[in-house]
Amino acid sequence: MVIKEMNSSARPYEKFKCYGPQALSDEELLAVILKTGTRNESSVELAGKVIGFRGNADGLLNIMHMSYEELMRINGIGEVKAMQIVCIAQLSKRISSSVKALKPKMNTSEDIAKFYMEDFRHLERERMIAVFFDNAFHKVGDYEASLGTVNTSVAGSREILIAALEKRAVNIVLIHNHPSGVLIPSNEDKKFTENMIKACQICGFTLADHIIIGDRDYVSFASMGLIK
Repeated sequence: MVIKEMNSSARPYEKFKCYGPQALSDEELLAVILKTGTRNESSVELAGKVIGFRGNADGLLNIMHMSYEELMRINGIGEVKAMQIVCIAQLSKRISSSVKALKPKMNTSEDIAKFYMEDFRHLERERMIAVFFDNAFHKVGDYEASLGTVNTSVAGSREILIAALEKRAVNIVLIHNHPSGVLIPSNEDKKFTENMIKACQICGFTLADHIIIGDRDYVSFASMGLIK
């Protein structure tokens, strides 16, 4: 019996043995984790339903966004399977964090954006952090400036500067995400950045950049000439 003639539940395991995990589709990879389907559908079909639950536009990225409670609303996904899927997403984030921690080089806006990309690209609410650097641009810490609603965040320059003083920072880089995926800085983004530049100058800091992160992409205020 060739692989394509096998029962769809058994197919991922045989493909893995013959060709390795890279040969499996997204649905088949998830099916191996789920192990079983339901009475009326195979594990591969159930996996496909999970991946496409929010619509097929984001595909596998849906798993990174879905909560335990949301997964439980899918017919065929019980407590254990929902936990498995949520744990897969969390494990993926932690692996990414562990890998990036091995290479903490952050000499450019691109370095900084890549370092924080996985922490921000899947968020559904705006989040802003301030990253602190010494004079040689070695990272000395960061500060959770705000966590907002779906499309807005409220951050205070005073609290950021206090945290920068505590870390004995010299340079500050702001980072926040746009859940919409649109990376064009808003008027509020520009105004807050201008206020931060002035506040930093008064207190002896340098606002080196403000980075907006989307899904696998970013924009830099410094690169756009919005920060001199």
